[in-house]
This record gives sequence, structure tokens and C-alpha cells, in this order.
Amino acid sequence: MVKTRSSRIMLLGDFFTKEGKASSNINPGHFVEFGGTNDLQKQSSANEVVRPAIALDNTLEGKTLNDEYVEGDHVVYGVAYTGCEVQVKLPANAAAVVKGDKLAMNGDGCVKKWTTGHVVGFALESIDNSAGSTEVFINMEIL
Repeated sequence: MVKTRSSRIMLLGDFFTKEGKASSNINPGHFVEFGGTNDLQKQSSANEVVRPAIALDNTLEGKTLNDEYVEGDHVVYGVAYTGCEVQVKLPANAAAVVKGDKLAMNGDGCVKKWTTGHVVGFALESIDNSAGSTEVFINMEIL
């Protein structure tokens, strides 16, 4: 059975919608932080405490989850709160994640299976992208 993905980043709960200017390429589902030459960049610190700010798809301009923001674009992002369920990015070649696993920041805007540092959320599904060559979405609950 093929799993159907939601067409939205926010699955359950709400968030504060904000906007910034991309300092580099950012995909919907990446965690973002202030920084770079413009305003926003992919979250860049592994295993750290982070603000739960996640790039959203820009539906006001007819964009989807597959449409990347490029440097200079206005990025729509949401700041989620504890208990929100979201789709975020898991990197290529990431360790397999089992539903309920703790997740931490990978340092490239993506989350990874927690091994050390700060937990940002919990996996709501099992995904094995260990042999994957691209980032994939994973559903998680914000801590």
C-alpha cells in the first residue's frame, strides 16, 4: 500500500505565520533560522535547541510542497508549538526512523533520529531513508 502524503506542512494544530527573505535555497518542510546575507537560512546547528520555525509552501503564489524557495525569494514559514503535528524533511542516507523515535536537528534544515543533544520532536511514522538519495518528508510531533 502506498502512503498518501498530505499537501500541507501543518497536519494538526496551528502556527504563527511569518515571512522572511531566503539567504539560500530552502524547501517546504525545512526548519529555518535567522541568518545569511538576507534574512532566513536552513537551520544549521545539529543537535541544538531550535525555534520550531518551518518553511511552508507558498499557496498564495500557487506553490506546492515540491516548489523550492531560491535565494532572494520571500519565504513563508510557520512557528509551531508543542503538540503540533507537521511534515518535515528527513535527509538522504538518514538512519531508519521508527514511529515514536526521538528526533533531533541534522544541521541542514532536516531532522534525524536522535542520538545526542536536544530532542525537537517525535516520529509519527516509520521511514527508512538509509539508502535514499534525496530528502523525504516525515510526520513528526513538535516537542
